[in-house]
Amino acid sequence: MKIKDYSMELKVGLLVGIGIFVFIWVVMSLGSGGGIFKDYYQLKLKLESSEGIGPGSAVQLIGVPVGNVKTVDIMPEEKSLILTLSVDEKFKHLITQGSTAGPKTQGALGDKFILIEPGEGTGRPLEDDEFLITRADRDLISTLTGGNGFAKFFDVLSEVEILFKNLNANGRSAEMMQNLTDSTQELKNLLSSTNVIMGQVKDQKKIEKTLAHLESVMRKLDNGEGTLGALINDPSIHDGLKSFLGGTKRSKYMKGLIRQTIETGKD
Repeated sequence: MKIKDYSMELKVGLLVGIGIFVFIWVVMSLGSGGGIFKDYYQLKLKLESSEGIGPGSAVQLIGVPVGNVKTVDIMPEEKSLILTLSVDEKFKHLITQGSTAGPKTQGALGDKFILIEPGEGTGRPLEDDEFLITRADRDLISTLTGGNGFAKFFDVLSEVEILFKNLNANGRSAEMMQNLTDSTQELKNLLSSTNVIMGQVKDQKKIEKTLAHLESVMRKLDNGEGTLGALINDPSIHDGLKSFLGGTKRSKYMKGLIRQTIETGKD
């Protein structure tokens, strides 16, 4: 009985142990972005900095989870890192020569992951342990956290703060606004004066044009051009008018003209 009981306990223990192992394996596979009973192959990616990427980090293909980061190896001689990516083989035909990859951030302050951008559809699919092309562009968070990004960012903020403090010190900002207002008013007055001067210049040009025209008319009169010029410059017409209107001849002619007019009226 004791031997049978011991054998039964051993079987139960083995069964429980296998169940726990399978459960842990399933949880780890699902939690790392992988799946159960899927075939995976490995791709390599070279980075200058991990930027928060580590074993277990997700790998996405144009936003779709396709695997995870398996290992991160340091290359001291090249001062770089080699990431081994475990990728689902059903996406192999999409990851071809020319495909690029790089670290990204999920949201503003989310988890880090590797994003793969497919190459040309006509290219050859990458095989096991082949390298993806490292993408040079970086998101905002990676830029700030990389190197002295945060330090430079806060230095700029400090400089801006100092600038505004200096502008606001001793009422300088109000003085600057007043000076700006005064300058604007002066500019407005200057433009108004310029318009007046331009109007005067136009009037002056009209006056000069009128005088020039009048001078031309007078010149023509002096030269005897036109009817009026001929009348003014012909002495015979002047003598005729004088003889007609003046002296004894005028009196005789006028009397005869009046007498003829009266007689015509009576008829």
